[in-house]
Amino acid sequence: MRTTRDVDILIRPADLPAVIQAMTAAGFHYRQKSGLDRFVETPDGSARDAVHVVLAGQMVRPNDVEANPDIEPTERANDFDTIQFESLVRMKLNSFRRKDQVHLLDMISLEMIDASWLDKFPNELAARLKELLDDPDG
Repeated sequence: MRTTRDVDILIRPADLPAVIQAMTAAGFHYRQKSGLDRFVETPDGSARDAVHVVLAGQMVRPNDVEANPDIEPTERANDFDTIQFESLVRMKLNSFRRKDQVHLLDMISLEMIDASWLDKFPNELAARLKELLDDPDG
C-alpha cells in the first residue's frame, strides 16, 4: 500500500540496467516513453501508478533550474536508505509542479521547512520557496 499513486526513485544512470533487471525480476514491466523510464505493475499499467526513475545528475525537463542531486549522501530510514531531506526539498522546488508545491506546503505546515531554508538554495529556487511561505493557503 502506498500513500501516493506513484513513486519516484533516484538512481545513477549507470545503475539503470541493474535496476531494470531487479524490477522485472520482481514482476514489474519496464516502459520508456518520452525519454522517461518507469515501471508498471501490469502490462497496461498507467503512468500515474508507476514507479518513475529519476536520474541523478540529469535534468528531468529542459527548463529545470538545476540537475537532480546525486544519491549520496544518504540518511537511514527504518530498513532503507533515502536521500537527505534537503535534497528532497531541492528536487521538489526544482520540479515545482502542483503536486510538488502541495508536498512542500505540507512540509511548511508541519514546520519541517521555514524561512531559514531560503539561504540553502539558489535565487530561483529560494524565490519559489518564498512564494509558498508567503502564501501557504494558495
